[in-house]
Amino acid sequence: LPLVQVGSKSKPIYFPVELCQVANCQRYNKKLKACQTTSIIRFASTDAPTRNLKCIDMVKKSNFNSDPFLKSFGVQIKAEPMIVDGRVLPPPRLEYGKGNGGRQIILTPKDGAWNSNEFKFFESASCESFAFVSFLPPHKASMLQEFCLQIVRTCRSTGIVMPDRPKYYEQAHKNDSVEMVFKRIADKCDRDGIKCDLVFVALFSSEQYAQVKSCGDITFGLVTQCILPRTISDVAVKKSYSTMLNIAMKINMKIGGINTKLQEDEVYDIEFMNAYEKILNGSILFSLDNYLYKNNALVIGVDVVHPSAVETHLPSIASVVGNVDGSVTKFHASVKIQPAKQELITGFIEQFSDRLLEYVDVNGIAPKNIIVYRDGVSEGQFMQVLEEELPALRRACKSFASNYRPLITFIVVQKRHHARFVCCHEAAARGRGKNIPAGTVIDRVVTSPNEYDFFLCSHHGIQTDAILCVV
Repeated sequence: LPLVQVGSKSKPIYFPVELCQVANCQRYNKKLKACQTTSIIRFASTDAPTRNLKCIDMVKKSNFNSDPFLKSFGVQIKAEPMIVDGRVLPPPRLEYGKGNGGRQIILTPKDGAWNSNEFKFFESASCESFAFVSFLPPHKASMLQEFCLQIVRTCRSTGIVMPDRPKYYEQAHKNDSVEMVFKRIADKCDRDGIKCDLVFVALFSSEQYAQVKSCGDITFGLVTQCILPRTISDVAVKKSYSTMLNIAMKINMKIGGINTKLQEDEVYDIEFMNAYEKILNGSILFSLDNYLYKNNALVIGVDVVHPSAVETHLPSIASVVGNVDGSVTKFHASVKIQPAKQELITGFIEQFSDRLLEYVDVNGIAPKNIIVYRDGVSEGQFMQVLEEELPALRRACKSFASNYRPLITFIVVQKRHHARFVCCHEAAARGRGKNIPAGTVIDRVVTSPNEYDFFLCSHHGIQTDAILCVV
């Protein structure tokens, strides 16, 4: 008899399943399908002014000022949002490869975006040989051939050196596992004494992604570029150049190139000055990025990923990412597992030491400045981070050299908050979401009176109202 257990392990209570009903509007903790996630994003997408009006309407309907509990404390809540001043930082300029006249191409982003379609990468990589693995049905081979042709052509236009066709093509059979197919590619490379720089993997579904990355990154040491059927169609059939360029950018970074980097020298540009003189009230002469270059800065990103509520058997994963070059464009990572739901990193000294040693190996000098961006820390854990992770960072520096004392900037970044900002004047809003401009900083009135914090809109909100980082 099928039964539903509703009691505890020590005192089980069973009901016949046919007598039970599933109540509506229950929270679902498991992972949603891709189509469900897309549907939710579209449903929730609201431009900033509309969401602001909805919030005002909800506050009015709640009638907080009639609440006797709030009245007893003398608390009143205005329905209209508070007006605060913000400022827009000038965007950093970006260097691409040299143009036809041998002149370095420099771009200035506008509203957090820029168009690099016509330019070569700052440092284009070389791909001596690549392979192609297909988990799609065999009759898709002609489409994959066209995909290869278009991608190779696009990569070459950006400066990447790449052969005309794959050295190896492997069609997965019905009963083949991902590991079996990768082993055949690895065996062929060993047999011919060839180093395969890249493996394109045409996935049947997104569920194969984790297996492919595990086999490529861990088991066989192969650099992989996964492609879904929809992406293959966009390239082979629709000839979408933006899709091809996005893939080329991923490939270039994965095989050792640099797509673009922050401009190193001081900037004085009339066109740039005119664009921002209303904001900054004057000419622009600054060296925004020289700090990174002159001080051998090591930029570290730290986060811990936790399993979902239903994945009780899985551990948490702590990752520490850091640049290995002076221009802060190439990043390597140290990843370790730790007890589930634990936010503070237990092996932080070892993971940071890995990043520090690799930086020294590549540059031949220790960084003068270390900038740490720490994600996933709530306000209640600030003191724990200061008392445990920051001292661990200092101990790692001391273990490298007893007299090594770099300047350390420790920044906690938060995104899960309920503060939203909207432009007072519609003309200042940007994009479909009518958001505040990219680069907007709010560091007064709504910030903490005791701590150094600020709100930063570091990107262009495409679909909905932008969520600012709290730093």
